[in-house]
Amino acid sequence: MKILFTVSHFFPSIGGLENHCLNLGKKLIEKQHKVDVFSSNLIGFKPTPFKKKFMIEGMNVYKFTPFSFLVPYAVPTRWTISFTPTMIPTFFRKVKDYSIIHSHGFAFFQSDLSALACSTSKKPFILTIHGFHPDIWKDDPVKEIKLMPYYKTIGQWTLEKAAAIIALTKHEKIILEKNFNISSKKICIIPNGINLQKLNSLKNEIDQDQEKLLSELDFNEDVITYIGRISKDKGLQHLILSVPKILEEFPKTKFLFVGQDWGYKKELIRLAEKLGIKKHIYFFGRVSNKKIVKILSLSDVIVNPSRYEGFGIIFLEAMAFGKPIVATKVGGVPFIVEDGVTGILVDYGDSQSIFGAICQLLDNPNLKRKMGHKGQIKVKNYDWKIIAVEIEKLYKKFAN
Repeated sequence: MKILFTVSHFFPSIGGLENHCLNLGKKLIEKQHKVDVFSSNLIGFKPTPFKKKFMIEGMNVYKFTPFSFLVPYAVPTRWTISFTPTMIPTFFRKVKDYSIIHSHGFAFFQSDLSALACSTSKKPFILTIHGFHPDIWKDDPVKEIKLMPYYKTIGQWTLEKAAAIIALTKHEKIILEKNFNISSKKICIIPNGINLQKLNSLKNEIDQDQEKLLSELDFNEDVITYIGRISKDKGLQHLILSVPKILEEFPKTKFLFVGQDWGYKKELIRLAEKLGIKKHIYFFGRVSNKKIVKILSLSDVIVNPSRYEGFGIIFLEAMAFGKPIVATKVGGVPFIVEDGVTGILVDYGDSQSIFGAICQLLDNPNLKRKMGHKGQIKVKNYDWKIIAVEIEKLYKKFAN
């Protein structure tokens, strides 16, 4: 089969959605399929110059410049950020070449364009949700007014045009059924995945230079790590607010923030300075996968205090390394992190609960090890070898 992925962001942009597409594409190519990618040239909110066509891991990647000046940066939405009409002529010219069009991400321009192109060309259209915008289900009336017209018109139409919809967790399936009246027969739950073989090979390389990394950072006790983008919606301010109390109990603890800055790092540094804990906080920025593996290896607890997560590949990576997780019970997280089994779930914005959960784990090495071991058993179900087979079966069901 020849398969087209359409997605708002793709490598060298880094994120969960980008990783999903890259790893799925690699597995499909191993199975002798051909994969192309149509994407904007955004990194974060910024259009970034690239060649219009290049190759990554055997995939032909086509990049198109969005109309970024139309984005209302005060209240950006997925659709306005990803609005890429420059993609339209190439898309309609090439759509006939593909067996399947697989779009990644609901409420992105690329998914709506794919639905339109497939409805006119009679090509099968598959949509993976990758999380819903949280504000429509939360308590922000301004954003709800802004987003509701889209959800009830174009968004609803795109969902209805899909031959099949992939939900990453049961959480997404419930929203599709309850809020969009999508038939359960049309929805498949197929989660994100990770490459366990690659992680294990990188783990074997770690021992040689783990001590060097430890000495570079002056870590000599407990390490608490967050990995993801540095943005306000990730709730990192609530983690930092918990740090002074954690340091009272475990004064040598270090806190790592690993990931690309989306404009919130300075605010977090100011908060850390105000609380007098800056020397305990480390910002790594965007790092290589190999260094992420090293950091995961030497971490004691992985924390994600986000306002919303559709899935969270970092949870799978933490489990693969036998690390307990502290995360907010939002979105798809409770379907990935089992509260009291592979980690501890807390309410969003509750710094006191974050403090309590982290200290409970640091104070109880046996609990830490037990949760880590349970995670290592569970994560075997999320290997890309398994996930890619399930998606390939879906393609074959609908491919011409």
